[in-house]
Amino acid sequence: MIINENIHPPLVKLLDFNKYLYNIKKKLKKNLKNNPIKIVRLSPQISEHDIDFKIKQVIKFLNKKYKVKLYVFFKGRSIIYKDQGEKVLMFFYNKLNNLCIIEKKPYMDFNKMFMIIKPK
Repeated sequence: MIINENIHPPLVKLLDFNKYLYNIKKKLKKNLKNNPIKIVRLSPQISEHDIDFKIKQVIKFLNKKYKVKLYVFFKGRSIIYKDQGEKVLMFFYNKLNNLCIIEKKPYMDFNKMFMIIKPK
């Protein structure tokens, strides 16, 4: 690594390349940790008041530039109503579409339906 080119002979510092790569990877990991994802849980039969409360929470998160992971949790036999879960997620997004964009469309994972939104 060159420290000063202007003098003759140039001033050079020898360094361990593996340590240099390690420090670069460490900085990248630190930058990834600075942008956590906030998680909001919903249910397929959620009431209008509860949706309004959750929307207020999500608006706070989006204003702070967090990504938000929304998920609908299906208990027991409610798993057969997957379309209700997708309706809830899309209704939620339609209320917030001026503040956010969909990063990942609704998808199923075991008994949960997820959707990730991020601020515009």
